[in-house]
Amino acid sequence: MRACSTAWSRSLARNPSVSPEFSLTEEPLFSISIYATTPQLVVIKALVHDNTRPAEVRLAEIGALLGELPDKPPASHAASVRETLTDDYRRIRSLLAPLCELEFSGRDTEPSLQQLELIARLRDDGATELPIEHGVPISANWRALVDCDDRKRALHALEASAITSLRKDLRRGSVWINHSLSFRERDQMLIPPSEWESERDRHLSLLGLPATADPFLERLTENLKASLAALEEAREAGRVTIGKDGALHLSTLEALPTDGIPRRTRDLLFKAIGAAQFADLMMEVDVHTGFSEVLLARKARDAKELVSLYGALMAHGTEIDAKGVAAMIQQVDAAAISNTMRVLEMSGRLSRANARVVEFQRTHPITELWGTGQRASSDSMSLDTSPHLFYARVDPRRRTHAVGIYTHVLDQHGIVYNQPIVLNERQAGVAIEGAVRHSDTREDGGLLALAVDTHGYTNVGMAVSKLLGFDLSGC
Repeated sequence: MRACSTAWSRSLARNPSVSPEFSLTEEPLFSISIYATTPQLVVIKALVHDNTRPAEVRLAEIGALLGELPDKPPASHAASVRETLTDDYRRIRSLLAPLCELEFSGRDTEPSLQQLELIARLRDDGATELPIEHGVPISANWRALVDCDDRKRALHALEASAITSLRKDLRRGSVWINHSLSFRERDQMLIPPSEWESERDRHLSLLGLPATADPFLERLTENLKASLAALEEAREAGRVTIGKDGALHLSTLEALPTDGIPRRTRDLLFKAIGAAQFADLMMEVDVHTGFSEVLLARKARDAKELVSLYGALMAHGTEIDAKGVAAMIQQVDAAAISNTMRVLEMSGRLSRANARVVEFQRTHPITELWGTGQRASSDSMSLDTSPHLFYARVDPRRRTHAVGIYTHVLDQHGIVYNQPIVLNERQAGVAIEGAVRHSDTREDGGLLALAVDTHGYTNVGMAVSKLLGFDLSGC
């Protein structure tokens, strides 16, 4: 409809032969697109371009076409909502019935309470119509519906008005329920006036606030002036620009010159090491650390058992199951890998084998460049699991059953602790537990600082970590 109106208006502007009576300044002609249908607009357009007849005749025909259109503009969305609530009086009354049983409190002149009182009185009297002289204040938005000639519909409008007014009054606190925890009187949620007068100075002293607002505002004003001065310096230096819209924009960052030394060093290291398969890497680490002996609680009987152990580690550490791993390894069936996977699930074996690998990693001199090993970070990650597990919860992001795995990683990139946890829970306890368990196995004092996110940081947790000899810092 709006597109037809725009096209018709442009045709008027481009056609100089049109009579002055059809100029765009004529409000009735410009506004017909809001109410007229598409066929009417087509006929009106033909009349506009018909230069064979006088303008008066064409205006008369256009007026006849628009004679059936309403004089009032269409209702707004809010007005349509009010009409809908008025017509849906059965649902409104089903909600009003329990509301009238509640003991609402508020000012005596509160319109919503007066409307509820009138509705309850009319319901007790069995009235089905709203009296003309009801004496209840009505908001301007609802007055046309409440004052209509149909008094039954007027009662329905009053009920809808009472519902919406009560909702607004409860949210702003002008109406309350004494026994409610959410919708209470303002004075009940604040310090009583008598207690405030006697304890005011003590509360201000605890909060570090002055007795009057002027010193507090003066301090804020000084900070604001200093910030504006710093902003002006940044603008003059070109670090900040002010756009045409008045918004602040950070200047484009300039790329630093590329340092080729790290890249060349990386390429030389990879060239010296050469291509390596993951299986070869796993066996070489086992040669230096002997983690397979820890996992099996004995030395492997033969090469097949050792290969089954490596396959079980791959199955546990990836999303590939025992059948998938067996399909990639010759002369090893899925049953052997499944049996070895159950062996690895015995308590303590994986953690002891992992400790050997971490210690072997820390013997390399390059790890001293990464850190001292006395700082670590910890976080939780979500792993999909069966909904039948005790720790399984629904992941709020992916909406699948999962369990949390909380890990501690040293600044030397070694994973020293992990523990399954329940999702969506505070993690300060498990963060402290991991730091304590790792420190108990160290002779150099263990961790001195542990970085956690907001889920693993609480004031109580920070105090406990201080007493245990390390810092729990949020990041």
